[in-house]
This record gives sequence, structure tokens and C-alpha cells, in this order.
Amino acid sequence: MSQLAQQAVQAALRGDWAEAKSLNETILQTESEDRDALCRLARAYSELGKVKKALSSYKKVLTLDPYNTIAQKAVERLEKLAKSGGTTSNHTNGHSLIHSAEAFLEEPGKQKQQALSILEHQRS
Repeated sequence: MSQLAQQAVQAALRGDWAEAKSLNETILQTESEDRDALCRLARAYSELGKVKKALSSYKKVLTLDPYNTIAQKAVERLEKLAKSGGTTSNHTNGHSLIHSAEAFLEEPGKQKQQALSILEHQRS
């Protein structure tokens, strides 16, 4: 994992979704088909309440990798949310519905493995 990707994961784990968005956008400027960066960007958009942009990013992941379960589940969830007129942010306290490191790691797959590796490295 590149240093920029590690920084993007760390920003997400801290709940700094604006920074995570910015870092992943930077990665995608040079590697436009980086599926991991696209997934992280989509997640950041989702956490920032930008449902349409999140959906668009997850759908791009699915054009590159139709079997990506993280993107499949996210598209399903976000499409339901968009139809109901909902939002991904919690307006009662200004925090995202998903703001903890554990919640960021709840989806199976590469993101979870990479993020856990970073957390384990920090603890040692």
C-alpha cells in the first residue's frame, strides 16, 4: 500500500472524511482505476452526506470489478437511502452514522485487512 493510501486509511479511521476524500482524489488523479481508492472515496462521500457522488463512485468500482461485495452492498444501501430521501449523516450531533474505526472495518475484504494491518503496526 502506498504512503498516500495509508494516509487516506488513517484519515478515515480518525473520521476525517474531508481529508480522506482529498487524499483519495489525489490518488485517483494518477491511478484513475484504483478500485481501493475509489471505494475509499465513495465511503468518504457517503460519510460527508454526498449520496449521489458516493453512488457514482461505487458504481465505477462495479464497472471495474462487478463482484466487489463492498461496492455491491454500498450501492444497495445508498440506493435505498436515496429513494427514501434519507441522508448518511446524523443530524442530532453532527457526527456521521458510521464514525468509529470498528464501523469503518465492518465490511469484509481488502480494506479491512489493510486497515487492521495499519492498526496492529501502530500498537506495536
